[in-house]
Amino acid sequence: MQRGIYILIMLLFVGNYAAWGNPVNFASTRYGLTFRSHTVNQDERTSLDLSPEECFNLKPGFSMSFDLKLFEANLTYGYVFRIILDEISSFDLITNLNTEKLNYVLSKSSSILKNCEFQCNKDSVTDRWLKIRIDVDENGIRCMVDSTMKIISHPLKGFENIKISFGKNRYSSFYTTDVPPMAIRDLRLYNNEGELIHYWRMQQHNRDEIFDLIGGKRAVVENGIWDIDGHVKWKHCISIPF
Repeated sequence: MQRGIYILIMLLFVGNYAAWGNPVNFASTRYGLTFRSHTVNQDERTSLDLSPEECFNLKPGFSMSFDLKLFEANLTYGYVFRIILDEISSFDLITNLNTEKLNYVLSKSSSILKNCEFQCNKDSVTDRWLKIRIDVDENGIRCMVDSTMKIISHPLKGFENIKISFGKNRYSSFYTTDVPPMAIRDLRLYNNEGELIHYWRMQQHNRDEIFDLIGGKRAVVENGIWDIDGHVKWKHCISIPF
């Protein structure tokens, strides 16, 4: 009896040890960061800040890719990500499943410069992983959703001073609490030569911090739901014969 209780305690400890970002590898484990959305009040919604201490210098261009899963809900409008260039302009991915649209929006001083729209059938995109990618340089942005690509042609600058956030953000001129019901994983940043420079897998984490697997850059999560935590608890809370 005592031996069985001891084994159960050790399994629970290992589960928490893995979820807090220590070197335990569950290659087949479900993972990702799920965002709290309009079902909770604004202070409890999820944010992911990739640049909490310092901005990115990504001149003369960069690429970003990740997997995105959208969930059906009463309110589905919100900012998947917001990229702020030099505190002047922003490039956003905005989703609203209720209108079956994904919009890449380039804005400056609260006015929309370009709007690139993707129609998405709600039944075909809900609860599955979509492949999202953008390629950004001084001449514009190539936007992709799965295998569909569209181009925003517009001169850009400010690559030395870039902030990137997902969901809610508190940047003064670009503040938003509109968070769609979503999850993300396998977030990657590339330089203009296609070299992978940052990779946040959204698996192992240290409470509300996560470090990229390439250079160790710290990102901060507020009010997030780590899918691996639920998997680990389920996996290890099992019956053990005494």
